[in-house]
Amino acid sequence: MHVPSNFAENNFDSIIDFIAVNPLATLVAQTNNGIEACHIPLFWHKAALVSVDAILF
Repeated sequence: MHVPSNFAENNFDSIIDFIAVNPLATLVAQTNNGIEACHIPLFWHKAALVSVDAILF
């Protein structure tokens, strides 16, 4: 997905802090019935981190 540079966040700690404060995402999809949106809870577990590069890029 293209992210304009004005909105890009590459600081991994800032991303994790944002998720901790705002633990809800919205997944939007175009379906045969129109646009559907689902709320998805976000959870972060530091022990699950394998590679920052694998997550961000």
